[in-house]
Amino acid sequence: MKATKKEIKDILQATFPKYAGRKFNIDFSTRIWVDRIGGGGSRDEVCIAGHDGTKWVSKYPEASRLDAPCGYIEIDPRFIYAVHSFFCGTDCGITFHIHPESKYKPSMIAQVKEEENDKM
Repeated sequence: MKATKKEIKDILQATFPKYAGRKFNIDFSTRIWVDRIGGGGSRDEVCIAGHDGTKWVSKYPEASRLDAPCGYIEIDPRFIYAVHSFFCGTDCGITFHIHPESKYKPSMIAQVKEEENDKM
């Protein structure tokens, strides 16, 4: 599912604040495949974001790229996993992976705000 920068603005600021691209996707799944070391210019950068009650806070995986170069990551419903992908050196954008049972649904933020404004 595609997302606009407006819909994921806060999460983007916490995970990849210097990203200037316009490609964003949202994926609901319980696990994801990432290739953190890649070959031929293809790789994934992973950042995990959680909400502390007032703002989004991010952290990078504990394991180094050499210790955990690729494989599946199980998604924790408490967090959003932002993956910035490159294929053959080309920026493919950022995908926000969200567990289906997560209470965070960034694609719905704009819709919820519009509904609240309509009620007023």
